[in-house]
Amino acid sequence: MTDTDKKRECSIEEAAAGVSRFRSLWAGSKSVHRPLLAALSDHSRRIGAGLAGLAAVGTIVGGLTGYWSAYKVVVSDWIGRKQVTMEVPRLSIAVLPFDNLTEDPALGFFGDAVVDNLTTDLSTRMPEAVIIASAASLEYKQRPLEPRKVGKQLNVQYLLTGSVLRTGSSVRINARLLDSKDGQELWADSFEGNMAELPNIQDQVTSRISNSLQFTLPAVCIRRTEKPDNEDAFENLLRGKVALNDERRRGINPRKEAERYFRKAMLLQPENSEIQTELALVIAENLFLSRLLPTEQQPASDEVRAKRREASELIEKATRLLPGTPNARLARALLSLHDHDFESARLQLEQARSTNPSDYMILYFLSLDYEYLGRPADALPVFQEIYLRTAGRVPAYHVILLAWGRVQLLLGKWHDALETLKEAHALRPSPATTEALAIAYAENGDLKMARSLFASWREWHIKHFGVPTIKSLLASHRQLSNVPEYINLVNATYLDAYRKLGVAEQ
Repeated sequence: MTDTDKKRECSIEEAAAGVSRFRSLWAGSKSVHRPLLAALSDHSRRIGAGLAGLAAVGTIVGGLTGYWSAYKVVVSDWIGRKQVTMEVPRLSIAVLPFDNLTEDPALGFFGDAVVDNLTTDLSTRMPEAVIIASAASLEYKQRPLEPRKVGKQLNVQYLLTGSVLRTGSSVRINARLLDSKDGQELWADSFEGNMAELPNIQDQVTSRISNSLQFTLPAVCIRRTEKPDNEDAFENLLRGKVALNDERRRGINPRKEAERYFRKAMLLQPENSEIQTELALVIAENLFLSRLLPTEQQPASDEVRAKRREASELIEKATRLLPGTPNARLARALLSLHDHDFESARLQLEQARSTNPSDYMILYFLSLDYEYLGRPADALPVFQEIYLRTAGRVPAYHVILLAWGRVQLLLGKWHDALETLKEAHALRPSPATTEALAIAYAENGDLKMARSLFASWREWHIKHFGVPTIKSLLASHRQLSNVPEYINLVNATYLDAYRKLGVAEQ
């Protein structure tokens, strides 16, 4: 037996003796107490009792001290020999400090601020993910990155790292997403700006990275899973999010696949607030988009009422535990947009925006709301903000550009509208983009190009809705909004172009 073992054994014996003495004193406290009370009149016996009490306290403290010494030795030895292992959450990420590749301290502070803001932004945007606090990740500042080691220490699946570099008056920010298990790079992007605008760049960089990761992380997580279609609520929640982004990008209406995954997740975890919110959101989005479907594909009024009631109930359940989340407010806003209650929708969207200013979908529907309220001038800065926060690197950006071009048409900004709609058409051609482009060319004076585009759109329209007339086209705009200010703008812009292209009144 070594000296250390002998000391450890001795300490344990001392602890046992101390505890034994403590138990004896605790058990005998009642029998000792009565003689002391009876002898209060006897001065000498009071002194003797007091001295005995002090001796007892000393004995207890000595025993407990021995016990604590032994406990520390045994527990420290156990921790040194055996580490507690925890399962790594599938969708977990740590935002590590961005390296300052210059000697400019301002860029060091800038990088730290981006890390802190990103951590908060991702926590807001992705409630289903585990995001490690920035204070914990700052421990790795100015240290060589060892993905596997850092991943184990922080218990995360993914690491977001980056760097900040100054070149003259420009600053470049690089960001990379790594798998902590093998260090494989899963995503990378870079952003540039002017040094004189660092505060604005900080906000833009944070928003652009969080917007990209909102779509990248669930897709990567699903792609690298070992069980592609298991009976797991979290798996189906992630698959629903990925499907929703894909269906938005491809313009699929309604979003059936996303709804199917969210419903499957609900069956597995019916009380999960995040799943309830996502299902409510996709139902509300499908209701809002149903007005764009051909007449024969639009849901019956009974089905619409049932879907609306279901979405409202899901939002109500979800907000009992998580009141006022951005997605819950967005779902409520979409139901209000569907009901043509544009002012209520605007209030919900503004509240959602104040909670999560980086969410481009909230900004997109807010811009639509301003359009339908007949306030296109208020929508323009919202579109500009979407661009600053996304740089166009999000699914379905062509839809945002189409809405942006429509607002410019309503304002009579023909040249701006033409440039915006060309960009939308280049990203993804669609009948709606073709129609808007025809109107922009007509109002710009290029009737030849306008008629060519309009003929293509007219053929599509006849197939799905019948021969277009001024009366029917105005009715389709009224389906979007009946607000007088909006209809007046439509009359002055869209209908004027339709007439130039030879559309009959009835």
